[in-house]
Amino acid sequence: MKRRNHKWYGRTYSFNEWLNRKLTPHGAGVFITAFTLTFFGLNTNVSSLYIIFSIAVALLLTDMLSLIFRMPDLKVIRYLPAYASKNSTVNYRVSVRNGGSSPDLEGFFMKEVCADPRPDYDTFISTPEPGEEKRNRYDRRMGYYRWKWLVDKNTGAEYEEIQVKGELFRDEIVFPASFKPQRRGRIRLSGMYIYRKGVFGLFKRGRVFEVPGEIIILPEIHPVVSTLCINGSMNASNEKVRETPETGTGYELKALREYLPGDSPRSIHWKSSAKTGQLKIKEFHREVDAGTVMFIDNFFAESYLEDFESLLSVAASMLNHLYETDRMPQGLIIGSSVLEITDVSKDVLMKALSMTALAQNDPSPDMMVTLMNLTERVKECCSIIFLTPRFDEKRYSIISSLVRNNVPVSIIFTGDRKTVNSAISPEKKITADDLNKGGLQL
Repeated sequence: MKRRNHKWYGRTYSFNEWLNRKLTPHGAGVFITAFTLTFFGLNTNVSSLYIIFSIAVALLLTDMLSLIFRMPDLKVIRYLPAYASKNSTVNYRVSVRNGGSSPDLEGFFMKEVCADPRPDYDTFISTPEPGEEKRNRYDRRMGYYRWKWLVDKNTGAEYEEIQVKGELFRDEIVFPASFKPQRRGRIRLSGMYIYRKGVFGLFKRGRVFEVPGEIIILPEIHPVVSTLCINGSMNASNEKVRETPETGTGYELKALREYLPGDSPRSIHWKSSAKTGQLKIKEFHREVDAGTVMFIDNFFAESYLEDFESLLSVAASMLNHLYETDRMPQGLIIGSSVLEITDVSKDVLMKALSMTALAQNDPSPDMMVTLMNLTERVKECCSIIFLTPRFDEKRYSIISSLVRNNVPVSIIFTGDRKTVNSAISPEKKITADDLNKGGLQL
């Protein structure tokens, strides 16, 4: 693929975007008809073609003249949520203000403008389209379908035309908007195109207002019916424990501290408070299993791997299920990135899900960093959930070393099992069909 193809595709994309902001689909059809009949319509002896040509030109001119107006000076605000899930509709609200005067936006429309989705040259030549090897030689050489796939992937969502019509609040109009994300990751929006259509709906005239915004799209989350070894070793003689702060009867008294506003009066240690003259609060704790560490393998060369996308969807579904059942893992590791999970809260869950949403591949061939991270975790945790898109000999070797350290390992993989060795731990293969059956059996 030559660099000139990349430049040509980029310029063609810019021209198409400009054209889409000037013509509606119906307008494009009428314009093409008029342009084609230019070669025939001027011949008045062919009466039917001449009539069609005349009508098309009249429609275009009338529609164009109807758009002679002054574009109002608008102030636009978009209220996006922080998170959404892949393939779920993102609902939000948009506020439009007309420079302090009473807004009159009857007949105006709005469409989101995403940040420039055109891939750079290095990404273009290094990121093949899924299934590209099945295309003919000419298509592979030109790379057009690869370019189109990368642009659609970077765009990340379907943005529909929305009418600017809603509630009038003081000097602004507030109306609902939505779009449907088609990939995980960070979606960036650069602005909004607000426009009017001509009297026949052929031409558009408007302006792109710079309204930057972004939203993190989480992997698609599926319901989970059952899970593997989540709470670590169920062995009663397990010596790997950790302390958790608790309140209530039945827990061991750990220490006394000074009273802080908001502390429950039931936790006051009255005897110590009477001796010192200051209120003292009892702190309790209990010892529990050190818990599970979830590891997600992102060591592969391809910048996009469908099996990895499925794996992240599995991981996000498990994290959501464990949060709902109050059994969050102790830590989450994605390659060399580590998240300590110290409590079960919505904020911690969103941090973990954000890691899965923003995870990228690590093309480094050396997985020793991974092994070192897991080996360190062996000293603290009771079990490991090992998620990988490729279950090959290298992964098998790492898992074997963990098992030799008497650490229970549960293996979940989404690609093919490329190892001749027999199972050494509970393992489960999840396919794309399994994700859509209504409930994951893990």
